Amino acid sequence: MKSILNMKSLQNMNAVSTFLLPALCLLCSSQPVAADDVMEQGYVHDMSETYTVPTYNCGQIWFNASKDGNTIYGILTLKDGEELPRTIDWTGNEPAGKITLLSNNKNLKYSSADGRTTVTLPAGMKNEPFAFKFRIKK
Repeated sequence: MKSILNMKSLQNMNAVSTFLLPALCLLCSSQPVAADDVMEQGYVHDMSETYTVPTYNCGQIWFNASKDGNTIYGILTLKDGEELPRTIDWTGNEPAGKITLLSNNKNLKYSSADGRTTVTLPAGMKNEPFAFKFRIKK
C-alpha cells in the first residue's frame, strides 16, 4: 500500500496536528478502513481531542497527547521500502507503566535510562507504520 503521507511531508510540519495522528493510524491497518469506522475498530483510541507535546518528534517517531496530557500517542513512520527495525528509541516523553500497540492492544517491552526510551519490537510485526500509546512519567 502506498502511503498518503511521506517523511518529507511530516518533516515540513511545525507541529503534530489533531488530524495527523488519526490519519496515520489508518495506515497501521492492512485492510482499508473507512474514517467513520476508525474509532469503532480500535485503530484510534479517543483521539478526538489531542494536543502537541514539547517533544513532538524524534527521528521517525511522532507524538501527541490526550487532552489531560497523561496519555502520549506515538507513531513510527517508515520511508518507502524501509524495513521495520528490531528496536525503536526516542528521547523525552518518558513512559510510566506499559506501552501498548493501538492495532491490537498488545504491550511492548521497553527500557528507559537517562531520558532515552528503547522499545523492542516483537518478531512477526508487519513491515508497516504503527501507532502506540503510553502514560507519561511526571
